[in-house]
Amino acid sequence: LCLENTPEFYDIAWGAQRAGLFFVCISTKLTAPEVDYILRDSGAALIVLSASLPNVAAGLPGDVERFSVGGSIEGWEAWESAVAAMPDTPIADERAGIDMLYSSGTTGRPKGVRVALPEDPDIAGATVLEMLARGLYGLGPDSIYLSPAPLYHAAPLRWSMTVQRLGGTVVMMEHFDPERA
Repeated sequence: LCLENTPEFYDIAWGAQRAGLFFVCISTKLTAPEVDYILRDSGAALIVLSASLPNVAAGLPGDVERFSVGGSIEGWEAWESAVAAMPDTPIADERAGIDMLYSSGTTGRPKGVRVALPEDPDIAGATVLEMLARGLYGLGPDSIYLSPAPLYHAAPLRWSMTVQRLGGTVVMMEHFDPERA
């Protein structure tokens, strides 16, 4: 996923998580060669890219499935059209997936941090972060969480998805604005 903070980010991340996949969140600030490196290094089978990044799109190979979100990119399939044809019922073989995030690359190229898929394949199985959120912070269905940072970073992604797992509400900022926050 190479997207700004949009509701579709969660749709796609949850779809991957519920399908037992590893999903990689890529910074929208990277260049095409940097995104290409992460695609190849991670073994990605497809990329979902924001239509606001046509320069990145132009520099990416066509050997992975390519989808655009929020507009069209020549030669790319529109994500919205692709999912419109899909059923809205859960897949028969749901299994818990997980994110695979990349380091910032301060000592060289970014490195993918790939952890094993959860041992418990149950998508409703408790996670360590979920247990911390409940036990330490008392988060639950009545919680409202402000997520002011880019979802391609670990903390905003994982904390906001944890709040959603607990039935709480996430208020996602497109961009940080101190007065709005």
